[in-house]
Amino acid sequence: MLRDYFKSFFQIFLLQFVTKNHILSQSEYMGRFASIGEQQHVTYIQIDRETICSGAIINESWVLSAAHCFYKNNKKVHPKNVEVAAGINDYLVIRGPTKQESAVKEIIIHPGYWSSHRLSKYDIALLKLQEPFQFDVSVFFIELDGEGWPIKDGPELRSCTTSGFGAIKTGLKRNTKLKLLEVNATHGNTACPCTKSYQWKRLVCLPPSSQPALCQGDSGSVLVCNNKAVAVAHKPVSKKTCTIDPLTEINRCGADNIIAMYMYLCPMNDWIRSHVTNVPPTPKSCMACRQKYNIFSLTCILLYTLIKH
Repeated sequence: MLRDYFKSFFQIFLLQFVTKNHILSQSEYMGRFASIGEQQHVTYIQIDRETICSGAIINESWVLSAAHCFYKNNKKVHPKNVEVAAGINDYLVIRGPTKQESAVKEIIIHPGYWSSHRLSKYDIALLKLQEPFQFDVSVFFIELDGEGWPIKDGPELRSCTTSGFGAIKTGLKRNTKLKLLEVNATHGNTACPCTKSYQWKRLVCLPPSSQPALCQGDSGSVLVCNNKAVAVAHKPVSKKTCTIDPLTEINRCGADNIIAMYMYLCPMNDWIRSHVTNVPPTPKSCMACRQKYNIFSLTCILLYTLIKH
């Protein structure tokens, strides 16, 4: 009894100490920090007791995240080294009335993923939990979008939100709280600088901003538009150099030339649905990126058609 008392006292003391010395104040972040129950789907993921990623509950037994979170030195992490927590807004909280935790039974990586730092290569993963989450006011799943991106005459800017346990900006104090940021997201032929046409249909991008939506620790978090998950946090890319360097990603976090890139889920809904049946199928309209053919391309197509016939 006395031992438990001192253990609890020590945990509270440690939390207060770290909070006082390492947590950012609201004035240092132009977004805001989420309250318990406000982002019910968000999970904190710890890999090998050191790497931090975020994720989203899409079913009692399944969490969606980014595939690159679960590779270390190009080797896939073992499920026993991954822990998932939900119902929290600060990952330093060791115990809490709303906190739920689970070990991971299986890590399923999209078969099209390349375990390298390439853009748009199906960077999503599914975590099957050992113990299903018990849904309540603090923990709940988010639906995946079953509609295509609303494109009319070009990339449409959508008002969305993103939340995760990532850093705020290089040089500032450590952040352990759940961030919540309102963003504008685009998808389409000209939405993502530094990309090729074959990548467009799998990417959603956020324009450079003074408040970064994607920092170290945010990988795997979902972009939410109209209360549904539409994309998974993928990579920050320098608009200036069009490069990704994993060793310097955190150093560039918050730079005004960084594009936050997300994996667009719509083309992958069918694969996710093959494991998680409550996910909507991939709609025909999801191939929203219309190719703009130039005269040369059209000429080649015409010649090919004439020769074939």
